[in-house]
Amino acid sequence: MLNFSTGLRAGQAVTGSLKSLLDGCSVRIYSGPVPASADAALSGNSVLVEVLQQTTGDGLTFEATAPNAVLVKSLSEIWESDVALSGDATFFRIVKPADTGGASTTEIRIQGTCGLAGADMPMSSTSLVAGAPHRIDYCNIALPASIAG
Repeated sequence: MLNFSTGLRAGQAVTGSLKSLLDGCSVRIYSGPVPASADAALSGNSVLVEVLQQTTGDGLTFEATAPNAVLVKSLSEIWESDVALSGDATFFRIVKPADTGGASTTEIRIQGTCGLAGADMPMSSTSLVAGAPHRIDYCNIALPASIAG
């Protein structure tokens, strides 16, 4: 299950717009142990690839509408970057450019697992090879239907 950082949840409470908080982000895919939460610091992890817009290298954006409370990647963008470091992908974070990966309750982050089946980011192979392109064709972030009080 996706893990939303405290900073992201607090931002939603104030602005109400998940899209505005995430536009301009990147998807960083890591090797190594999965941190306990999106607020936790990275520990012995390596960034295998940081996915941005293929043609411009700009941050990623999402569609202006969210049918059924599902935020969808911009259909006009190709999310693809070359793998920087070979390794086995274990998890990803959706982050803003300045995120250093340290412990934080203010950073805007979504963290999830990478894997073959049942992972937050299903992949045909978790073994990434330096220099090879890595593309994300689909990114859908669903908000819960209701929140228990």
